Amino acid sequence: MAIVECIHIGTELLTFKINSHTPFIAKKLAPLGLKVKHAQIVGDSLKEIEAALTLALARSNIVLASGGLGPTFDDITREAASAVLKRKLLLNKTLSQSIQKRFQKINFKTPSNNQKQAMVLEGALILKNDAGTASGQLIEVGRKALTKKILILLPGPPRELENTLNKALPYLKKHFPQKPFKMKTFKIVGKPESYVDEKIKPLLAGLPEKFVESTILDSTYTIDLIFKIGGNFIDPTTDKIRKELIKTFGEDYLGEDSATLESTVGTLLAKSNKTLSVAESCTGGLLAHRVTNISGSSVYFLNSMVNYSDDSKINSLGVKVSTLRQYGAVSEAVAEEMALSIMKQSGSDFGLSVTGICGPSGAVERKPVGLAWFALAQKHQKVATFEKIFFGDRAMLKEKMASFALDILRRRLL
Repeated sequence: MAIVECIHIGTELLTFKINSHTPFIAKKLAPLGLKVKHAQIVGDSLKEIEAALTLALARSNIVLASGGLGPTFDDITREAASAVLKRKLLLNKTLSQSIQKRFQKINFKTPSNNQKQAMVLEGALILKNDAGTASGQLIEVGRKALTKKILILLPGPPRELENTLNKALPYLKKHFPQKPFKMKTFKIVGKPESYVDEKIKPLLAGLPEKFVESTILDSTYTIDLIFKIGGNFIDPTTDKIRKELIKTFGEDYLGEDSATLESTVGTLLAKSNKTLSVAESCTGGLLAHRVTNISGSSVYFLNSMVNYSDDSKINSLGVKVSTLRQYGAVSEAVAEEMALSIMKQSGSDFGLSVTGICGPSGAVERKPVGLAWFALAQKHQKVATFEKIFFGDRAMLKEKMASFALDILRRRLL
C-alpha cells in the first residue's frame, strides 16, 4: 500500500486561514485507491519546509506539497525542494514564455519576479497550470519498484491546485496501482451530533469493519457522515448505507456529497415550478446570497429585501407601526408580516422571513442573543411561524439562522 502524505505550506495556514487542501486532495485520490496517511502544515520558513520534506520523503511514497510556488519573497518551496533533493533549479524557457503571454493578454508588463515561477527542478515533469502562473512539478525521487517515491509540488490557491493535481492523477494511477475505494459523505440536518451518533450505531454495527471506515463531522447546521468504502461490494454497501440513513432520519436526511440546503431547495422549487422571495433582518442578506449561489436560481428566485431597521420594515415592507410597538422587531407578528409582504409584493409562491438578535449587543429581557423568529408564507396557506434560539458568535448565528430558514422551506417542499 502506497503511503501518501500532504504538506501544506504558508504562514497564513498557521495564523488566520483554515486548511481545506487535505480533504480536497484525499477526495481526488480516493478513486485511485490512494489514502492520505499524514499531513503537515508549515510556515514560510526554508528550514521548516526542508525539515517537513525530509520527514515526508523518509516515511511516505507519495508526497504532495502545496503552496509556496508564487513569485514573492516568501514563496520558497522550490528552493527547499532543491536543497533536500540536491537537484538544481533550471529556467524553463517554454514556461517563461507562457507566463509572459499570460500577462500580455491583460496588457500588463510581466513583473521580473514572475520569472521565478519558470524555475524547474532538474528532471521534473511540469504540471502546467491553466488557472494561473504557478505550474506544478512532479519529481521521481526513488526509481526502484519497491522504493519508488515521488514529490509533487502544487500551487496553493484552490483552483490552481485542482488544475495541476488533475494533471498528476494519470501518473499516479499508472505507477501506484491500488485497490479502489469510494469516499461518500451523507448529510443530516437540524439535529445535534450526539443524537446522530446514537442513531447510526445499529447501522455501523452491521457494516464490515475491514472494508468500511467512518467518521462524523459537525458543521454549522449539518452533520456530515463520511464513509470510506472498499472491497468488492462498493456500490451495494453505499446503497445500503443510503437506504438505512433515509429510513432512520426521514426528513432530517439532506442528501450526499455536494448536497446543500440551498441546492436542495433550488431543486425542489424548480421541480414544483414554485418561486421564492425573502425578507431578512438579522441575516443581512446571507439568506438571499446562499439561494443565489446556485446556478439557475433565477428560475425560482424573484426578490429579496434586507430590512434591518424598524423604519425599513415599515417603509419598504409595510410592517405596521403598531405591531412593532406592541411586539418588537424580533417577534412572531413582525416575522409574519414580513413574509406576507415580500410574497405579495413580489408575486412569488413563497415568502420567507427571518428577524432575530445576533449580538453581542441588542438583547433585552426575554429576548436573548441568538433568538430568532421565522415565517413562511405560501399562497392560499396559513402563514407558518417558528421561534428558535441558537448559540455561537455573530457570524455563526447568521449562518445558523439562514440555514434554519432554508430548512423550513425544504421541509415544506418535501
